[in-house]
Amino acid sequence: MSANASAAQTIPLPSVAGASGSVMLPAGTQAPSGTTLQVTLQTLAAGVVALQSAQRRSSDVGTSNAQLYLVLAPSHTIVLPAFPSFTFTVPPALVLPNESEFLAFYDAAQSGYRTVFGPATAVSGIVTFTGTSSPLTLTGGQTYVFALYGIPAVVAGNPVPAPSSVAFNLTGQSQIVTVSEPNYSGAFTATSSNAAVVGVAAVSGSSFILTAGTSAGSATITVRDSAGRTSLVDAGVTLTFGTVR
Repeated sequence: MSANASAAQTIPLPSVAGASGSVMLPAGTQAPSGTTLQVTLQTLAAGVVALQSAQRRSSDVGTSNAQLYLVLAPSHTIVLPAFPSFTFTVPPALVLPNESEFLAFYDAAQSGYRTVFGPATAVSGIVTFTGTSSPLTLTGGQTYVFALYGIPAVVAGNPVPAPSSVAFNLTGQSQIVTVSEPNYSGAFTATSSNAAVVGVAAVSGSSFILTAGTSAGSATITVRDSAGRTSLVDAGVTLTFGTVR
């Protein structure tokens, strides 16, 4: 790969089980001269941490395996001004109809995987994720893994939460979420994937109050009807601290 590249660099992915693709390193990526980046694409968690430990959407944790593992192993430290962009060409055998695709990231400095891209939809077998603005450092000699996985998209007849996403910026802020569902008159339950970030409590059988906790971050609120049909509310807390003089 090029050192201190002024232009984006596209690296083709090796083919495996009919899958292929590419990863694009953003312009401004820096690495010592002679740096190599070993890229492996695999369908099984051979030699890497499996996706079951992922910090994923709460309805999906532990229920499905990754479709693909993309393994990056740099020879020297690579500093990226932003996350790479990814394109995966995935055969029908790996992607079920009506699935939303996500990309999770793992490195040894964090506890489990964290989802960094998605949802996305496979179009003619191609899934694309555009790089985020967050910087990324790949330390030489370490192994990093991106895992592509899919979960069933929310379909008609599932609970419909309103609003479907909530953002807080202060501890203790709250928001009422009201849930409805066509041809359903029963009660709903709601649980938070991270109560320290956003807690949830029932107000009635069809409404819940979300409250920002003491920790910044993101949480997924899973709303479920008595038949087990679910929908998700994405919630996040950004806490800003400063000194007033």
